[in-house]
Amino acid sequence: MHKLTSLPLAALLYLSLCGSLELPAEMPADAPLHFAEEANWPPFTQEAHGMASKGLSYELLQLIGQRLERSTDLELLPQQRLMQKLQRGEKDGVTLISSNEERAGFLVFSEPVLSKRGYLYYNVERPLPIEFSEWRDLQGLLIGIVIGHNYGEEFDRARRELPLQVVEVVSVQQLFQMALLGRVDAFLAIDLTAQELNQQPAFKGHIVHAARPYLESSYHLGLSRRSPAVHLLPQINQAIGELKATGELAQLLKRHGIQP
Repeated sequence: MHKLTSLPLAALLYLSLCGSLELPAEMPADAPLHFAEEANWPPFTQEAHGMASKGLSYELLQLIGQRLERSTDLELLPQQRLMQKLQRGEKDGVTLISSNEERAGFLVFSEPVLSKRGYLYYNVERPLPIEFSEWRDLQGLLIGIVIGHNYGEEFDRARRELPLQVVEVVSVQQLFQMALLGRVDAFLAIDLTAQELNQQPAFKGHIVHAARPYLESSYHLGLSRRSPAVHLLPQINQAIGELKATGELAQLLKRHGIQP
């Protein structure tokens, strides 16, 4: 076991992130961690509902729990329910999530775990009438996104300022199917999930992405500001650092088809 202690620098960072927010009481030393993750979200989760028993997110949480000497569990939920539970403090945290201003209102983020790129995807048999280089290029096209996903501040601003036609669905798999059937002209997705789905026979060779990524960002663990687990941020950051230093994180990512 790897018993961790708080690092002074990390503790200062944690306090600055929390600002003037009134913090919950500290978590008992033997209390388990109850995390959540988006269901059926390859390559991070492989199951459609219930408690996870496999997958990248599940294995990552297990490794961190071992270093904190705490038991862990991971419930798989639709994206909207996941966010609601985090906002209310009904879950201690989420295993992998990108940060933005809205989420920072109810989450505190760990050090980066892995990086991601977002692309515009489309059906190669229904090529785009434009070469995508900026958001205004997409005016007149029907663009698919997943409810609750973070597509970056530039896209959020474009939705406010441009007459973009956007349809929201509940999963990236649904966007792949809609593009295949011509029900959307294109959709937004991260490369890690799209690469996994493009291995399925129904999609392989049919769905491709534009040359320019619309987003380059990273995934973090997110801790609910309403959960006592928020006090564990310094230890979690230390655990992530150890997993990187020992090569365990790189091995975990490679097992799930991700090159660190």
